[in-house]
Amino acid sequence: MNPENSNKRKKAYDSTNDDPGSIDNVSNRQVYVGGISWNCDEQDIKDEFSTVGEVSNVRLIYDHDGSKHKGYGFITFKHESSVQLAINKLAGKDLKGRIITVNVAVGVGKNPKMRFE
Repeated sequence: MNPENSNKRKKAYDSTNDDPGSIDNVSNRQVYVGGISWNCDEQDIKDEFSTVGEVSNVRLIYDHDGSKHKGYGFITFKHESSVQLAINKLAGKDLKGRIITVNVAVGVGKNPKMRFE
């Protein structure tokens, strides 16, 4: 990666829990968000998803040179209960001109559609 372009990449919002021993399984607290407008940044996503629960991390996925995000990402909540609230209240919502999809995040290799047998 070109070091000049790496400076363009925005860092994901990341607040860490003060008590690492209390962190439960992160995958149970994550949602996948698709259809994100290129006019949105991590703070916009955090602000929107904070309406349903405390957000501990926002990670937008960037293109290979880090210049812009690909329109999807992952949100981690502090509490598992926020996942279903986010799906129920935010899926299909217009966010800066695009309709977002919100689903339970599925770990790599755990999505049955992605398996090659």
